[in-house]
Amino acid sequence: MHLAEAIYITPAPVLLAEAITITPGSVLLAEAIYSSPGPVLLPEAIYTTPGPLLLPEAINITPGPVLLTEAIYSTPGPVLLVEAIYSTAGPVLLVEAFNISTGHVLLAEAFYSTPGPVLLADSISTTPVPVLLAEAIYITPGSVQLAEAIYSTPGPMHLPEVIYITPAPVLLAQAITITPGSVLLAEAIYISPGPVQLSEAIYITPGSVLLAEAIYSTPGPVQLSEAIYITPGPVLLAEAIYITPGSVLLAEAIYNTPGHVQLPDAIYITPGPVLLA
Repeated sequence: MHLAEAIYITPAPVLLAEAITITPGSVLLAEAIYSSPGPVLLPEAIYTTPGPLLLPEAINITPGPVLLTEAIYSTPGPVLLVEAIYSTAGPVLLVEAFNISTGHVLLAEAFYSTPGPVLLADSISTTPVPVLLAEAIYITPGSVQLAEAIYSTPGPMHLPEVIYITPAPVLLAQAITITPGSVLLAEAIYISPGPVQLSEAIYITPGSVLLAEAIYSTPGPVQLSEAIYITPGPVLLAEAIYITPGSVLLAEAIYNTPGHVQLPDAIYITPGPVLLA
């Protein structure tokens, strides 16, 4: 029996699920849906189809809204989520789609084909494979909460690349705090697209800090005394003074330096008058 022709000439609403269940042989679900003379309950039709399905085709030709999560859940085989999202005529809850999708999900492609705003943090958290956060941020339509995105990423990441492509001001302190692994503070500061609170960034950096490089790459004035005070290791005061873009209160700098200070060097490179007494 050619189910599509039979449905097309049936002069009444058709229970497609029952028709598919009792049809001997494979069923082309897309054709059956296309020829059904009324609304189709796609999940029921998919669930009762006894063979592989082309879910995108089924969604594309189904008259009426489609609950993508139900369609994916009732599909009896691997689902190409990207194609399914692309052909869905309405907003998609990407998180739910990821959660029930069987198989690997290319997050970047899924974002790109989602026809509405995407909650990046939720999507990353529910993605069952490693996520390339840089690609995800680059193609996410709308503002990105970088801290939440980093926190929900289930693997290591290269923070400088992430900051560089984030299309919004970056709270560097939050980004450094929740980044799993060592962070190159100098690179992170250098590529941050806005002003950086150096004292906060240094304070929460989970490793040794090259204060000279951090000061050099900070776009804006630097409070050297604060930076020295919160640096979690020995400070080369001479280098720090030399690259600080502004006048330096040497007394405060020496007082806050946690270690031995070569005073002659500090005086020699201080860019202003020094009250030696």
